[in-house]
Amino acid sequence: MESDLQDIENQVEERNRYDTVRGIFWYESEEKENQKNKKVKSDQSSEKLNFSISIHEDLNDIVDAVTGEPIQLSREECLYQCLDCSVVYLPDSYEFLKKENYEKCVGCGSGKITPIKVTVDLSVKKLLNLDPRFVTLDNYKMFENKLIQFTGVVVKILESRRGDYALMFEDKPWVEGFKLIVFYPLMKSGKGLERSFLQSLVNKKIQVRGLIKRHEVFGYEIIIYSRKMIKVLD
Repeated sequence: MESDLQDIENQVEERNRYDTVRGIFWYESEEKENQKNKKVKSDQSSEKLNFSISIHEDLNDIVDAVTGEPIQLSREECLYQCLDCSVVYLPDSYEFLKKENYEKCVGCGSGKITPIKVTVDLSVKKLLNLDPRFVTLDNYKMFENKLIQFTGVVVKILESRRGDYALMFEDKPWVEGFKLIVFYPLMKSGKGLERSFLQSLVNKKIQVRGLIKRHEVFGYEIIIYSRKMIKVLD
């Protein structure tokens, strides 16, 4: 019994270390991104981009590959595209890929993601949308490191010592059940993932668009970064 309790305590401590490191990474990344965006704006006039797209003709009905959000950009902004499968990413989603998916495309797994500048009446590159597969509690383990859509009821919320939330889709312990993870720094980032909103989801059916990851200790989880990746169904 004492051995079992010690194992649990070790797991909790490991989760806290794991979440703290990732949380700090999110916070530092937000700060770095703010500085980088300033530099990008000053560099875009001289940056050699791979190709250009027409904002008037080619962004119609095109959505961000991670969030599903429609692309609505001004001419001065840039976005990112996978050279292999042609899906498109907004800057925030590209940062998400760098933090959570080794900078690999969620559409095809390629690492060939490059910036493209939004301009008018220049050469056109084909743009495609990503339509993530719906997974279930029976098959989600087959989609590790894939962007998916999942529909389920949030049966409870578990909170780590640092304040991260696990929205559980199964009435199981944190390490065993399938869950949606929202790290504490994201609750303060202006992404719409405030605690009050997350708490309101208990006993509600939601549809989530996110990245499935498998931690070696804490199991399978869906990672998101924006409220736009959650749709409340009832």
